[in-house]
Amino acid sequence: MYSLIVLCAIVTLCPGTVHAQISRFPYVETFDDQAPPGLPAGWSSSSNRTAGQNDFVTASSSPASPPNALLSTNATVEQWVASGQLDFTGLVPDSLFLSVRRSASHGAPVVIECSSDGGATFVLILPDSVLPDGSTDYLHLAYPLPSALAHVARAVIRWRVIPVATGTAGTIRLDNVRVTALHQFDLGIESFSYDQAVQTINAAVYNAGTEDVDGFTLALFHDQDRDSVAELSELLGTTDHPGVLARRDSAIAMVPASPPGPGAHRMIGILSAVKDSNPFNDTLRTDLTFAYPVSSLVINELMYRPLGGGSEYIELYNPGTAAVNPVGWIVSDRPGADGEANEVTFPDSTPLLRPGSYLLIGTDSLIVRQFSSLPASVAVIPAGSLTLNNDGDCILLLDPVGTVVDSVPYEPEWHHTATLDETGRSLERISPFVAGWDRRNWSSCTRPEGGTPGTVNSIALNHTGATEPLTFSPNPFSPDGDGHEDFVLIQFVLPPGSYSFSLRLFDTEGRQIRQLAINEPAGSNGSLLWDGLDDYGQKARIGIYVALLEIHGGRGEVSEAMKGVVVLAGRL
Repeated sequence: MYSLIVLCAIVTLCPGTVHAQISRFPYVETFDDQAPPGLPAGWSSSSNRTAGQNDFVTASSSPASPPNALLSTNATVEQWVASGQLDFTGLVPDSLFLSVRRSASHGAPVVIECSSDGGATFVLILPDSVLPDGSTDYLHLAYPLPSALAHVARAVIRWRVIPVATGTAGTIRLDNVRVTALHQFDLGIESFSYDQAVQTINAAVYNAGTEDVDGFTLALFHDQDRDSVAELSELLGTTDHPGVLARRDSAIAMVPASPPGPGAHRMIGILSAVKDSNPFNDTLRTDLTFAYPVSSLVINELMYRPLGGGSEYIELYNPGTAAVNPVGWIVSDRPGADGEANEVTFPDSTPLLRPGSYLLIGTDSLIVRQFSSLPASVAVIPAGSLTLNNDGDCILLLDPVGTVVDSVPYEPEWHHTATLDETGRSLERISPFVAGWDRRNWSSCTRPEGGTPGTVNSIALNHTGATEPLTFSPNPFSPDGDGHEDFVLIQFVLPPGSYSFSLRLFDTEGRQIRQLAINEPAGSNGSLLWDGLDDYGQKARIGIYVALLEIHGGRGEVSEAMKGVVVLAGRL
């Protein structure tokens, strides 16, 4: 194992090494860091057109990438421009990339030539000189660099205009010069990912050098204070890769780690290998996004059939105790016949969603016009192409890593049976702690306005948490449609080994009036809502009802049963 102390020493000392020449590759020159007409540091030009003035200058005239490009005029005069000295010590030069544009009247070819003695002589000429081809657009060109420049400490690249008889007004421009080189031994970190199944943070390590590398060590840090400094107190772990990593090959280095929490976390990876000669790609600082638990945010209200002049909207709610950053989250509908779904991705400007707060997707002006009670603090995200179908749809809420955090396959039948026309009336979620896909958890808004965007749902239940194996809240409840205690939340705790459950309601004479659940999958606990209706959709009578919870084993047999009493109240 390579020592972490050695690793940190390598990272600390190498960046401090100073070279007189350009020694960090890829080297990129965009001619944007100096004021025109000056040249980049170390660059030089002929002065053949006017004594004492550079033939090639930087200018803001028509760059390939703003603000500047390098240009010269007059194709009838020999001119040249040369790069600063390139230090290829321990390196193999790879490629030269550049963008070239010439005016229609500039007909002179340009020769690209290289020097290995600091610019004293230029004997290495690149093939396929930049020849005029009649185009006046930028050409994006690439050339392999001569192998004779390998390990040369004072290489120079020069662009030389070969004069022709015409073109005194012609102009040629150069921009976005990039020089790449390969180290003999060069490992780098390319990216991070998280494997939820085995709980490891994985780093993709690649060999960009010209030789195989025998073994490396990766140290991974969770940069909790986001100061970009890898501190020992932030070390998540190290891992060794003892095998040979072949040139141009990649490997995955895995560090066992539990998720530090949902959302984006800054990670720092530091790579160490005995022969690695390029320290500049050995450290990667980047955010790694971890999945959010189910129901971290929930779909809380849907207005799918608004009044004329109103807006469809989807309301999200944070039922938890921690703030959630919604940036990068996606709300999507069911894919259409073409397999494509309409979706909205929350932009970088989306505010933090604190516990108990709301976020809307819709048309801001239309929602405000219809619902004057909408708090100014509630953000509205434009819905774009996302629309809610009147005959039903499936709305998905996904976190930035693609985890489905909530889903609502709504249908018009989810409205209360007393709702004769759902136009202008939203579907509201009764409890954020009961599944969004459970139709028993949805009903019609009871407010005269028809919706409660950005505020507490008219039919919302307070969730107190189960304290007994079978509990009811509120108890009594009064399903009279006034928006107050119209539903009862039935919560239960299941014993280990439960496979499914059924729940039925009986009146005091032992007659079954409602089958709420039959052979539904069991977890460690569960919740159901009763709206006070019987199996025929009629309101049950005021009185006492017995709830029978049957727990089924692996073969479908009833392994345990629990009973409880709930009171349906009402005005006399």
